[in-house]
Amino acid sequence: MFKNACKRPFALLSRMPAVQCILFAAILTVVGCGASLAPVTGKVTYKGEPVKGGTLLFAPAAGGIPASATVQEDGTYKLKVGTSDGAVIGKNLVSYTAPPGKPSEDPRKEGEKSPYANMIPMGKEIEIKSGKNVIDIMLEPGPPPKKVF
Repeated sequence: MFKNACKRPFALLSRMPAVQCILFAAILTVVGCGASLAPVTGKVTYKGEPVKGGTLLFAPAAGGIPASATVQEDGTYKLKVGTSDGAVIGKNLVSYTAPPGKPSEDPRKEGEKSPYANMIPMGKEIEIKSGKNVIDIMLEPGPPPKKVF
């Protein structure tokens, strides 16, 4: 079993389930998958109307894997970390990315911007608590974009 271990170092791992489990647990610990998650849903609005599209990102203030959600056509969202529902419990920094605008049919002209371009959440820091969280996000215009020359 150990004869070809130097030539094929991972061959040894395939025959040792205990070593595989230990390595997998170590990787999960380093990556931060052991963080406690809580379910988070809500609605994104601008001037009282549902926002149609875009992406929300909840990044743990203390570091860790961020949760994200696609904003649906009715403004609702449901956060996920990878394939798991929820967001990391604790303070999270919230950001919003607008959906792409409508492209121009004329390649020489610029397309339409998304109506939600340059929008930012009113509350940039949100506390996720254990248990179910329903968090509605209101958008407001952000600072004007910097011009690049």
